Amino acid sequence: MPEENLFSRTFNSFVHAHYGWYIVAIGAAMQLTTNFVSQAFAVLVVVIRDNFGWSLTAIVLAYSLRSVIGAVLAPSAGVLGDRYGARKVMFIGGGFFVGGLLLLSTITA
Repeated sequence: MPEENLFSRTFNSFVHAHYGWYIVAIGAAMQLTTNFVSQAFAVLVVVIRDNFGWSLTAIVLAYSLRSVIGAVLAPSAGVLGDRYGARKVMFIGGGFFVGGLLLLSTITA
């Protein structure tokens, strides 16, 4: 049964990989998810326009501002992570994210 031994060795070497590879895999999954959301926005623009009656200019301007603000604040997140620890910064950032989503759910017009 050499196939079982080969599979067993391959699986065990994958499971016991260096923890850095797990971080790389999680980062890749996050980047993939972010890219899907960014690409799906083009489809959602029409739905947002129809539901809220906003102009395309206003919708795309808001999305562009979100991107620019994220790009400007990204380096400061790294500095804060170095100073106070990544766990605290991610926890606080996650809180802001959840708070933003809760506020987003209250939009009516």
